[in-house]
Order: sequence, then C-alpha cells, then structure tokens
Amino acid sequence: MLELQADGQTLAMLTRSQGITHWRLGSTADGAPMLAQDFRDSVAMAPAASGGWLLLNGAALWHAEQGALSPAATLSPAAGRTARLVSSAGGVFIYAGDADAPLLALDDAGALRWRVDYPHPLSSIAPLMAVGSGCLLYTLDADGMLNIFRGSDGALLAQRHLYAGGLQTGSPRARLLQGSADERVWAGGGFLSIVQFDGRALAPEAAAACGG
Repeated sequence: MLELQADGQTLAMLTRSQGITHWRLGSTADGAPMLAQDFRDSVAMAPAASGGWLLLNGAALWHAEQGALSPAATLSPAAGRTARLVSSAGGVFIYAGDADAPLLALDDAGALRWRVDYPHPLSSIAPLMAVGSGCLLYTLDADGMLNIFRGSDGALLAQRHLYAGGLQTGSPRARLLQGSADERVWAGGGFLSIVQFDGRALAPEAAAACGG
C-alpha cells in the first residue's frame, strides 16, 4: 500500500502493482466500494474542501465526487513523482515535485493563482502539507523544517526547525503535520514529540494575512 487517507465519510487508498497505480474509494461506514480508477504514473491525493477528492496525476488534476471522476485543471509542466497537494476554501495548493520543485496555487476554477520556488531542494521524500482557513499554508520537510507561506501569494513568512532525531536516528517518514480552520498546527519532525502552534503567532506577517 502506498497511501491511505480518510475524510470522515470516505476512505481513499493508493496501491501499485505491475506498473499501475490503483486508486480506490470506499465508505468508512461499511467499507462498501464507491469508486475506482487506475493510472499509469504516480498519483497524489487529498480531500477536496468542496467535497469529494482531488487526484493529481502528472499534468492532470481530477475531482472525484458522487461516483464520477472529472477533470479539474491541467498543470504545465506536469507534476513529478513526489508531488503533494492540499485543498482549502480558496483553492488548491500543490507541491509539484518536478525538476524545479515549485509550489503553486490554483483557484476554484483551476486557474493558476501564483507559482513560487520552494525553499528546500528537491528531495526523494516530499514535504508534508497542511492548510487551515486558507490564509496560511504549512509544509514540513524531511529534515524537520516547518515552513509557513502566505496563502494569497505564496510568500514565505516564517520557518521553524523541529528536531528530527539527528543524523543517526531521524525518521522523516514518521513526520506529522495537521492544520485546523483556526490556524492551529500540529507538527512532529519524526522524533518522539509533537508540538502545537498557533500559526498566526509564528510571524507578524502571518497574523496580518489572517486578519488578526
């Protein structure tokens, strides 16, 4: 299994066999299958703020809802193998994971809002992503660096380094990053502890971005 996520009502799963990525959606109530789709390349997925699921497969962003899969946007250039995405009321934030590793945002219609360089070099381990109300975007890199971006234009507002266990004991795949609508952030660099932040307090610009 590559990945497993839930949005409260549905459970989405990614597996891969014989060069094919299999995406499956089922009900959390009784496990009944709801939707299935196979892709030739890697897939990134996230619950859509408007309902349903978003799937990113190369240049194609898909929206899965009410038992059907429909195109939502086209990226140029196409996203890479380590792409990640997260959705908020204002649109979709994407870490493209291609050779340039850009960070970008799309509006609800799928149009590009902004595109910026990501502050961490391209890595085989993608950053985790989280968003609250949409005024701030959070990412957590494999080395424990927590990045806070302004949601309106992608400006990097602040960085905080979380201890990830040092060179010999780091566990980047055990990282945790979650956000809530009131900009509370739960983050763990992969080493024993989890911390909670008020995202608006991490930088003066962050408070201004969220109107408080």
